[in-house]
Parts: sequence; structure tokens; C-alpha cells
Amino acid sequence: KSCIVNNPNIFLLLGIALIITDSYGYITSPGYPNLYCNDVESIWLIQLPHGELIEIEFFDGRINSYNTNCPYDKIIIYDGGSMASPVIGRYCGNPDGQYLISSTNEIIIRFLTNNRWVYRPGFKLQYKAVSKCSRTKKVSNIKDLNNVFYIFQHISKSQYFFPI
Repeated sequence: KSCIVNNPNIFLLLGIALIITDSYGYITSPGYPNLYCNDVESIWLIQLPHGELIEIEFFDGRINSYNTNCPYDKIIIYDGGSMASPVIGRYCGNPDGQYLISSTNEIIIRFLTNNRWVYRPGFKLQYKAVSKCSRTKKVSNIKDLNNVFYIFQHISKSQYFFPI
């Protein structure tokens, strides 16, 4: 098998950064839903107006992975407008349902593949603007729900507040 690039414009994504200023949209790996290629680096910089944060949710993801350290193909998400910003997410394998909110109005999404001959369909994620005032924790699975219940149990038994 080999990767398939069925859109001639997809090469614009290979090796360069795209700047996104829309407040809502989807980002996919090059060629998605077809197999992505080896030795690719794609970078998306999302820049929104000051006072807005960025919510990211993965809808589909099949990225080459043999362990949770993501030594091969991976998505790295930086909380800010440079790759010197803190890393707030590192994903490989199957990141479906993974969710995060930035702490700033800028975020970098970096997709890296290596030269191993393992092909996967890649990923699709949704991003959207959220205001700082409406920032909430989304409960997306039973593990998150159990964490919320655990935190609320401790809140009711103590005078301290543990943010979600």
C-alpha cells in the first residue's frame, strides 16, 4: 500500500505552516481520509482575537503508534503561537474523543510522520473559539465522569476547591 493524495493542492500543506483565523473549522491530516504519507510535517497556527480560547476535539484518528510515548507519527499541540510554547497535547494511535482547551488565543497543531512504511488514514479534528468566561470542562467519557465525581466528593469533605 502507499499513501494517496487525491487533491493537488494538498502539497501546500507539506512542509509549511498554514495560518487559520476562522473561529470554527476542521483540520485533517494531508490526504485524509486516505492514507497519509511518510516524512511529512504539517503545521497549523490558529490565531483568534484576544480574549478567545481555542477548543479542540478529535473526531477521527488513526495514527501510527506502538506505545503511548508516540515515538513515530504524532500530533503535538502547543499552547501558544510558537513551538517554544508549552505542549498541551501529544497524540498518536487513536485519539478519538480527546478534548482540550487552550489557555491563550493561539495554538499550534503539528503533525509529524517518520519514514517507517506504516500507513494510516490520519486524523480529523474540530476547533472552535470559546470565550474565557465560558470555559468549562467537558465530560467526554466515563473516566472523566469518575474524575469529576471524585473531585466533587473531596470538595464536599473539605474547605478547598480543586479546579477541574
